Amino acid sequence: MTVISLPDGAALRGVEPGGVAALGFFDGVHAGHRAILSRAALAARAGSCSFGVWTIAYGAASYKEDSTSWLTSPSDRREYLSDAGAEFAAESEFDAIRNMGGQEFVRRVLAEKLRLSAVVCGQNFRFGRAASYGAYELSEYCRELGIGCIVVDQICDGGEPISSSRIRRMITSGNMEDATRLLGRPFSYCLPVVHGKMLGRRLGFPTANQIIPHGIAVPPPGVYAAKVTLTDGEKSVSFPGAANIGACPTVNKSVLRDAGIPTDRIGLPGSAGSGKAVCETYIDGYDGDLYGRQIRVSFLSRLRGEMKFSGVSELTDQIRCDALSAREIYEQSAEECE
Repeated sequence: MTVISLPDGAALRGVEPGGVAALGFFDGVHAGHRAILSRAALAARAGSCSFGVWTIAYGAASYKEDSTSWLTSPSDRREYLSDAGAEFAAESEFDAIRNMGGQEFVRRVLAEKLRLSAVVCGQNFRFGRAASYGAYELSEYCRELGIGCIVVDQICDGGEPISSSRIRRMITSGNMEDATRLLGRPFSYCLPVVHGKMLGRRLGFPTANQIIPHGIAVPPPGVYAAKVTLTDGEKSVSFPGAANIGACPTVNKSVLRDAGIPTDRIGLPGSAGSGKAVCETYIDGYDGDLYGRQIRVSFLSRLRGEMKFSGVSELTDQIRCDALSAREIYEQSAEECE
């Protein structure tokens, strides 16, 4: 997929004029978004032209009030859009378009820059200065410039529209099953593995530690059944995992010292325990060095909340129990996908 940076549009020469673009922020690229993307792809096939998206680039400028808990990282959003068949993604910096009127946006961005033949959006699409314009105005402005405009009805689940904010509430409350249904896939992180406290390895349950970037949604503290995907070149392999989100209240310097484990890495920048949200995952059936590698941890179900144990022995017993429960859920999930 070609990524176009607007307003400079340096890569526009790589995209043929007359294409069809789906319009939106596409946070999560959920089931509702994919209905819009599918309709745009259908229109592009009918017109024998390219299919892509126009969207807002992630950046320091806030696109919406709750943007501190995005469902996807910039790279994941691009990956999911590409998986949906998009051949190009035109990304506008919010500051570059925030003061544009609706007519100006359609003329300068959609007509002059992208040279589109048609656009597709959802019923609730907003654009222009202060998000003052909607699907009706878009249709009118596009018609004046000879651009087709298709407005897709909202997709509902349980009588309510599928939306990023609805999915975000599910994730931040630990409801991973419903979030999976609305996303069309489990909520996940694809992040590099960093060094941690090494406690899990000493207990026989080594964990892959990942620091969750600021701005991405975080499930509530606790332990989750997970699917862990490792990629080696073009080959991917998955394992069951038990993922812990939170501060690990049992694990402090005193407990580590009693277990004979070095404490010199606690709180170091770039390591688990540096004061940021951390995901620590025991990967059942894997034995290898993952430091520095990107792995995807997909959350299937919340097993329990965060607990404080009397010591390392009780913690070890609970980890063993969590790992068994996580494997059962992983295997059940795999069977349902077959």
